[in-house]
Amino acid sequence: MTHGGCRAAAPESSQPRLSRGTRPTKPEGTGAQLSDHHQRSRTGHVAGEGDLSKLGIACIGKQVYAPRHRAEWLGKISELGVRRRAEFYYQQLDALRALRKQVRRDLLAECKKHQAWKQLCQIPSIGPIRAAVLLGILQTPHRFRTKRQLWTYSGLGIETRSSADHRSVDGQLERAKKQISIRGLNQNCNHDLKNLFKGAAIVASSKPGPFQEFYTALLTQGIRPEMARLTLARKIATIALMVWKRGASFDAQHLKPQTA
Repeated sequence: MTHGGCRAAAPESSQPRLSRGTRPTKPEGTGAQLSDHHQRSRTGHVAGEGDLSKLGIACIGKQVYAPRHRAEWLGKISELGVRRRAEFYYQQLDALRALRKQVRRDLLAECKKHQAWKQLCQIPSIGPIRAAVLLGILQTPHRFRTKRQLWTYSGLGIETRSSADHRSVDGQLERAKKQISIRGLNQNCNHDLKNLFKGAAIVASSKPGPFQEFYTALLTQGIRPEMARLTLARKIATIALMVWKRGASFDAQHLKPQTA
């Protein structure tokens, strides 16, 4: 996972075009591979929970996963085939939990070799795992010249649409004066990175600290909670890019409006 070298983004015309249905390859490197494996193991869930729901058995919460309650939940399944399948799902969950611990250890051991990881860990709500995943996905901060490029890559950019931008007035073509329609956030993005910054924003908004104060200040201005979380996610992404590029430590002064 090399990120020391500066790799400037190539012009758009020199980028290889992908045919429809082709996905870009993931960045190579031990850190990138470990972070991808760790992300998949974190988001996995027991499919047996769906079987219980189909049978009309309410299974809200985490109790259904606890080893000491498994016999109780399995006893609620009357169909032998479904019960046996649920047992296999429990075995799969146990194997994934053990594998996740091993991947976590290897991931952190690999990322501790890089100074940027230590600097990113100083940012509230990022933490060691998110910092490791960030290193694995981005590799280097120098691929983004501005913060807005990172926002777009992370799915935090605003997508707009417009039509009939010009009109004819006395035989002359003039630009129409109308507002641009906002269609929401851009969909063409790295979804793992989007989940990372969104998760960090949710955690930061609920825990005491400078980010929560920033979030609360947005709410007092009348901004809707979902838009305030979006602004906070952008702020975290901007600070992460700034800290990584400059090799500096996190400072609460980074929360000033000019870095938003």
